[in-house]
Amino acid sequence: MEVIKNIIYEDSPGCEVIVATGAKGSNRKRVNKLFALGSEEKNMLALCSDAMSEGLNLQQASAVLLLDMPSVIRIAEQRVGRVDRMNSPHEYIEVWWPKDTESFSLKADRKFFQRHKEVKEILGSNLPLPENLIPEGIQGEGPSTAEEMIQRLNELERAGQVWDGIQDAFQPVRDLVHHEKGIVPGEVYQHICHSKARVVSTVSLVRSKKAWAFLAIGGIDRGAPKWLLLENLKAQPITHLDEIALKLREMLADTIEERAMDKVGPQLIDDFLNRTLETEKSLLPRKKQRALKEMELVLGHYLKQAESQKDRQRIDVVKDAQKMLDIPSKEQDRPDLDAVAEAWLDLIRETWYERLMQRRRFKPLRLKDIRKDLRYKPIDTEKITAAFNSIPLAMPIHNRVVSAIIGVPD
Repeated sequence: MEVIKNIIYEDSPGCEVIVATGAKGSNRKRVNKLFALGSEEKNMLALCSDAMSEGLNLQQASAVLLLDMPSVIRIAEQRVGRVDRMNSPHEYIEVWWPKDTESFSLKADRKFFQRHKEVKEILGSNLPLPENLIPEGIQGEGPSTAEEMIQRLNELERAGQVWDGIQDAFQPVRDLVHHEKGIVPGEVYQHICHSKARVVSTVSLVRSKKAWAFLAIGGIDRGAPKWLLLENLKAQPITHLDEIALKLREMLADTIEERAMDKVGPQLIDDFLNRTLETEKSLLPRKKQRALKEMELVLGHYLKQAESQKDRQRIDVVKDAQKMLDIPSKEQDRPDLDAVAEAWLDLIRETWYERLMQRRRFKPLRLKDIRKDLRYKPIDTEKITAAFNSIPLAMPIHNRVVSAIIGVPD
């Protein structure tokens, strides 16, 4: 990739090129920022290793060039999926495939899959292949050329199948606007989809036997939006897309009757928004939820230590950090919990890497695995102060709700 980078600079000196691999954390973060939704950067290229093929949203990019031929469709889906997102600002994206010569095409892979299938069926195989290595529907033969790979993808897409045999996480959402099994009429979806009007927020009240709420909450700092459903005012929020889609189908299955915005409606909206604030941590990714829990446990230990040592400065610093986890009485005083979790993860990064280098066997390292390390080797007071002295306040929840459906009982 470094060689390709130099060739690009020779051919197009005005183009900025970033090489991003698993070994270059700073470049990985830079690509994620510059190619994120809403970025205004132009004339940029990112040369990425397979370390960048999962877990990133780079939807501001408009094209993907595959430098090598993916061995299986699952890998192709992962790479293209970084750019091909539901909220892409581009009407179309381009995917460029390598046209390998006979020497480099995957004939050997095809023969291997065929031989493995034959041996397994006739003699029984001692070599189990990983699940989903070969997508369902093309068992026994792997694609050989770019044309065959593209043909396979098109066939699966026309058949309504997912590329790698595993359901897309957004499939339940797409199904809500499906022309046959959707609950949103096609003409309504097309009208909204192609509308250029700027909608700040929409709230719909529907007549229901019980009070419930669906909220689409905009992400902070261009982050991904969150869906949330509350089955009643005391319920724990449902945040998984597939569960929310299923509940919406149940609650909107019968003939829907709109309800006027009377005194009951606005009060219910406020009640559900307050309930959302009480359970705001559930909107965070699981790792950040866990980070906040570990932060609470470790800071509690630090506070007891500081009180036993009568270290007044450290007591004040730790208590200030703990306040970031409390639910304030006023919404305007709420810290951005996402930023709090990020600050804690940055604060413990050094301890994390030390523990990572000491592992004697391959085993996933969890946040709770370094809890004892953080207790026996406490983080300096100055570092805690620096980490939490510039946490931004969260935007009020009323301003972040972009869409809502509220079930209002009579």
